Amino acid sequence: MPRGRKKYTLDEQYDLLISQLEETERTMKDLKKKKKDLEAQRKKHQLSELNEMIAKTGMSIEEVKDLIQSKG
Repeated sequence: MPRGRKKYTLDEQYDLLISQLEETERTMKDLKKKKKDLEAQRKKHQLSELNEMIAKTGMSIEEVKDLIQSKG
């Protein structure tokens, strides 16, 4: 038969809260690092795709830059 919920003292509640905050901060730090790594990978992939497209068209980088600047 399940027991009832434990009643925590104020000090125990405070300590639990501090532990949860620290764990959440660690998780946030890890997630932000993963986000930064994924953004770098995405950028590298996008640049690779762009380079492939340029190579397929036979255009030079200068021609592509001029084309982009003329559109802007």
